[in-house]
Amino acid sequence: MLAARRGLGVDEMNLASPAFAAAVRWAVFAETAGADFGEMKAAAEAEVPEHLRKGGAELVEFRKSRERIRGTVKDLEAVLFPRDDNEALTDG
Repeated sequence: MLAARRGLGVDEMNLASPAFAAAVRWAVFAETAGADFGEMKAAAEAEVPEHLRKGGAELVEFRKSRERIRGTVKDLEAVLFPRDDNEALTDG
């Protein structure tokens, strides 16, 4: 990522090996996706606000929105923080 910020431009990317170019693109993606990850995770874990607990359309929309965010967080976690072989071996 630092290389990209320090002047790695289109010309340099065209000359880069495919593996290096892929690593730079991954770093840009990870930084962009990770920027709001904490906020998204907090929203996914949010409790129903008091004013919505009576029910109604707003509660339904809140729950639908929270479920969409939970799905996005789950997908991002799998991509940004993949389990390694050691973790798989130690999980029950």
